Amino acid sequence: MLKIASLPALCLLAFMLLFATGVRADACGAAGQRACNINERIPSCDVNLVEGGGTCVRPSCGAEGQKLCTVLQRTTFNWILMAPLPVPQPCDINLRDVGGLCKQPANCGREGQPECGVLERIPSCDLNLVARGGRCTHPPLCGRLGEQPCPIGMRGPALMCDANLVASLNQCVAAGFVDAPVDTAAAATGQAPGSQTPSGAGKSRPAPALRLAPPVPAPAVTAPVGTGAMEADTDRMGNDVYGFALTNADPAACQSACAVNAQCMAWTFVKAGIKGPAAQCYLKNAAPAPTRNSCCVSGAKAKPKSLLGSMR
Repeated sequence: MLKIASLPALCLLAFMLLFATGVRADACGAAGQRACNINERIPSCDVNLVEGGGTCVRPSCGAEGQKLCTVLQRTTFNWILMAPLPVPQPCDINLRDVGGLCKQPANCGREGQPECGVLERIPSCDLNLVARGGRCTHPPLCGRLGEQPCPIGMRGPALMCDANLVASLNQCVAAGFVDAPVDTAAAATGQAPGSQTPSGAGKSRPAPALRLAPPVPAPAVTAPVGTGAMEADTDRMGNDVYGFALTNADPAACQSACAVNAQCMAWTFVKAGIKGPAAQCYLKNAAPAPTRNSCCVSGAKAKPKSLLGSMR
């Protein structure tokens, strides 16, 4: 027979188990979102962001063309070196110090480009990419949103999923949705960002729509809303988070990839034949100024309207 004295202990145990499973279903880690809990993801904020007052914010330094961040402005976990302790991050990942300003190497490191030499930048390829045959490429069919995690030997244990994503149920998902496959996002946008879903992924899982409905709208999942207009013959240069090749030369696929990525604020689709035989998609953590260029199609996420504003 259960003793009354054991009830508090059972309640405490139930609470601990509930916390450990990470049952929250609201997005975390992107700019303006809450910082992720330790059971959801380490680090608590997306790459290049810092935590301030429980919210993830962008420091006013370190982006392309900006001055270097000081130790007090940004000290964070290093995805590439996998440092066990926080380390200074003067420039956004993929950028380097050039005369006191943060800049991307001109002709190396991005997807499809040659890998950077040791004097140009370490690491030789942008975040999420690997060097193959002297060129930088994304691992095929693994690591992106909705795909299976990459083997540990491909990019190391810190990047089995692309930066800002976590592995759950053999699938890479957004932090804050650790129990959820991304089938709903894929259905809303037509496909996972810039990739094909691995065969069998998510087929046997129950539909997550009911158990994952968050108390507030989650921009990382409600993809088509706020994607903004598609800008023909337009380039938005800079602020790249990562890029990838597209098997179909359709700018809408790049737009959809940005829509389901909480960190993505803008995108640029580079037409086939410009940076290689395949079309390229670049996701950006800010919205650079648009410039006229027939090479590309671009777009920026529209700022969400308030409920009152949408009723006018």
